Amino acid sequence: MKKIIILIIVLFGGFYVSYAQIDRRVGQGQYKPAEGPKIDYDKEIKNQTLTFFIDKVGVDGFQEAVIKVNVEDLQRQIKEITESNLSILEKNELMQQKHEKFRLEVKKILTEEQWKKYEELTAIKPKKKKK
Repeated sequence: MKKIIILIIVLFGGFYVSYAQIDRRVGQGQYKPAEGPKIDYDKEIKNQTLTFFIDKVGVDGFQEAVIKVNVEDLQRQIKEITESNLSILEKNELMQQKHEKFRLEVKKILTEEQWKKYEELTAIKPKKKKK
């Protein structure tokens, strides 16, 4: 009888120890984030914007340099606005003003043909309704 009781205690004790070792946390500690290269989003946006102006609008080297400076300035201003303690409406209004100022600066350096292309490509087109 003693042997049976000891055998039951050992079996259930072993089960309890193995069950207790399972990590049952829920949340951030449960999964490790995927390892990968860190992306610099500011640099990526700047590169995409410059590529857009070069490929689609057809700017030359001087215009590209001026646009690059304006894009960096716009990014810095937008970052300052988003980190401020203003309300969402105030932030949106300030960002729209900064984007409009950027458009005016770009208009100054583009030719008439380039500006028309830029306007066509950046115009907000209404979505077609499905029938």
